[in-house]
Amino acid sequence: MRLVPENKFDIEACDNLRSASKKNIQNILPELILWTKDGNWPVAQELYSILSICGEKIAPSIKKILDGSDEEWKYLILKDLMPNLNSSTIKLLEKDLERISNSPTVSELKEELPKIAEKLLLEIGN
Repeated sequence: MRLVPENKFDIEACDNLRSASKKNIQNILPELILWTKDGNWPVAQELYSILSICGEKIAPSIKKILDGSDEEWKYLILKDLMPNLNSSTIKLLEKDLERISNSPTVSELKEELPKIAEKLLLEIGN
């Protein structure tokens, strides 16, 4: 059973992920999160909700994205993936959200990331 999409239209892999164990999904998180890089890809839309079951295990993968320089990907992660996560997982990324909210880069400002980060911080009580 194939769990990692082979292309941006590979909805079958996403369907397989829905019946996969949490542990199996967590084991391939780095490969799966790459498919969220373009919000126009059908697999990305599916993965935003599927990956939320990974709980706190997804935080390191998200942190790498938030620490990177791909503001469009950051936008998609903040807007489409993180609202599906539980508050304890979002709390693990609190420092990153605070940095984006309080000291954004010029590029992050252009993508309006501070507004989204602030909203997520409010959801966890900050």
